[in-house]
Amino acid sequence: MTERRDPGAVAVTTAARLAAASAAWGAAWWIRFGSGLLAVRGDATVYPARYLEALPAALLAVLLACRAAGLRHRASPAAPAPEAREFLGAAVLSTLLLLATALLARDHFQYSRGFLLLFGAGLAAALPAGEAAARAILAARRGGEEAVLLVGGPGPAAGIAAALATAPAGRVRVAGRAGPDGGGPAGPPRLGALADAPRLAAELGVARVVVLTDVLSDPSAPGLLLALADGTADVCLAWELPRPPGFPPPRLDVLGPFALASYWESPLRAGGARLKRALDLVLGTALLVLLSPLLLLVALAVRLSSRGPILHRQERIGLDGRPFTMLKFRTMVVGAEDATGPVFASPADPRRTPAGGFLRRFSLDELPQLWNVIRGDMSLVGPRPERPEFVEQFRRAFPGYMLRHSLRAGVTGWAQVNGLRGRSGIEERLAFDLEYARRWSLLFDLEILLRTVLQVLAGRNAY
Repeated sequence: MTERRDPGAVAVTTAARLAAASAAWGAAWWIRFGSGLLAVRGDATVYPARYLEALPAALLAVLLACRAAGLRHRASPAAPAPEAREFLGAAVLSTLLLLATALLARDHFQYSRGFLLLFGAGLAAALPAGEAAARAILAARRGGEEAVLLVGGPGPAAGIAAALATAPAGRVRVAGRAGPDGGGPAGPPRLGALADAPRLAAELGVARVVVLTDVLSDPSAPGLLLALADGTADVCLAWELPRPPGFPPPRLDVLGPFALASYWESPLRAGGARLKRALDLVLGTALLVLLSPLLLLVALAVRLSSRGPILHRQERIGLDGRPFTMLKFRTMVVGAEDATGPVFASPADPRRTPAGGFLRRFSLDELPQLWNVIRGDMSLVGPRPERPEFVEQFRRAFPGYMLRHSLRAGVTGWAQVNGLRGRSGIEERLAFDLEYARRWSLLFDLEILLRTVLQVLAGRNAY
């Protein structure tokens, strides 16, 4: 199911981003080559044409980077503005894409790395300005304030009026309510009965009529909807949807005569999954090769420190609730859970081997999971996998727990870099896992990996 978007907003937002990128490209060229502030080597007379030829590729890179960084077409005045980290991420990804392209094209023409870095810096400033301009254009296109007539009882009308009041200032004005009289929370003034709604909509000149579902049981409802459709105002139905604790607001789509409320949509169900898998394969393989000497040293330390196998194999639950065998360097004595059964590790755990404490403190015991990543059992970043016994326990205790299994389990995750490991609260970890799934982007994965490295070097929250 895909998000319904206003084609006009998409066109305006895209045009604004292209204009911002073009301005950043021109500014970077002037600073690097035309201002005289920086030394230029070689024949600079060919530079304008060469860099102009490269502009279409740069614009394409910016659009791809905006999507990868999580910048959606949300320039509608009623939509929340993107975060600063999304603009910065798009600028960084654009620069990296262009640097890689320049490296591949070095035999054709030597593009200045300084120019590309200046472009990235300019883009980080130009994209927010372009977004603000797009939102202003869309606000002007829609004519500023929008008057709304509510049709329904006093209670539901008060609820939706409060929700409309959270829209950006100057966007929505509730003109009043048409519907049955009666007690209830204070809300918009009652201007007439249900039958008066079409007349009131015309007299007040409202842009939209919002019909609340509490009036649909009235025998006059079908005729009322037909009469409202005979006017010039937009007509829509509004009903309050139940929202389970911890779930994001649902998104709606239409399938024939049905309205579908989607409480959960993983961003990795479509093309995102392929991008993430490509990152896992490339980076996971590179790390496995680069860290192979360290892996051999850790394996030797495990072998010399205690009796038993080097690797510990344990069943965990991963993508779509399927079990897999996760690999770790053994840090516990053989038979550590024979008496206790499955339990979480604890600080100063007496079951640890002589080398186990050091390996767990710096997360070196997790390195064999790079093989799980290459096999496809896990991802570099995602919710940490739990054992089947714990999954059964947690899914009964915490609604929505199994949603974390719509992603591949991760070697590290958003919860872990926020200090939630081992015996930390499951409900809090679940909230971070679901937030990660909603916010996923390649840049977000790279941020988590960088924070993981810093935490590993500090040896924090690991035992």
